Amino acid sequence: MLRSTSCRILLSVQPSIAPVDRRLERAQQHIDGLHSEMAKAFVEYGTYDVSHECDVQTREHAFWLNVHETPDPIRWGVLIGDSVHQSRAALDNLAYQLSLITTNGRHVGGTAFPILDHPDRWAEVFPPTSAKAGQFTSRSGEHKLRKVPPLAKDMIKSLQPSNGKAGMNRFAEGPQTDDRIRRSLLILEQFWNMDKHRVPATAITAGFLAPPDTSGIAFRGTSVLGGVPVTFGYKLPFADRTKLVSWTPLDPFGVVPMEGEFRPFVLFEEGGPGDDQSVRGTLQTCLNDVRAVVDRFRKFF
Repeated sequence: MLRSTSCRILLSVQPSIAPVDRRLERAQQHIDGLHSEMAKAFVEYGTYDVSHECDVQTREHAFWLNVHETPDPIRWGVLIGDSVHQSRAALDNLAYQLSLITTNGRHVGGTAFPILDHPDRWAEVFPPTSAKAGQFTSRSGEHKLRKVPPLAKDMIKSLQPSNGKAGMNRFAEGPQTDDRIRRSLLILEQFWNMDKHRVPATAITAGFLAPPDTSGIAFRGTSVLGGVPVTFGYKLPFADRTKLVSWTPLDPFGVVPMEGEFRPFVLFEEGGPGDDQSVRGTLQTCLNDVRAVVDRFRKFF
């Protein structure tokens, strides 16, 4: 009689940077798709228009925002989460592929790319009261990288946000230094954790990149040589009947230029990981910095 038996075959996998690159490519596609959707929402769908009006009594000229339909920020939040996931997963895939170098292609569970904001968490161990006392916790950097080549592990450790300067939680543009990379990794980690529980929130604001050309025009309430002739805002509410820019010429019936460069801005919520910064700019900078991290490890493959 033949007896059926079950067996488990462990397949060995060759280390490769290709899965990481595919993640990065997908993250870029999500960012490009998000930008395209936001542009269409404002440009193609007739979401808003801007009108010029003049008060017949005060002779104040103003541009007003007229909103016909408010875009859906929740959908944008979902697309943001897609980009964040692929960027963050690329780093975990990198750590996993590095571990295959020392394990001869064998799978090791729990391998991941740590992003830690406190130095004590790198070598965190279970307390004396635990059955695993003295062993590295599963969230520690030492545990996640236990099968990664020592040099690669040291490189990852050096890029931890916990090694950065004060103010690491604030996103800012600048040269692609190690501290900027650490900041991007921290923000990416914060967005990644947020996206597990809620959709990243965005805010639509309105403003003029450049006010109307008012050269050669005298204004009320200003001196001949100075003053602030034009009042205009940058981060104004994207709401119907928002006054975007206003000015009052000294000659109430003179010719007044009526051209200015208006643009809506999509920003992350204030106080969150993106902290009132451009959605596309923040995501793109984070992805660029993840690419820079990955490039440092190509020599291992």
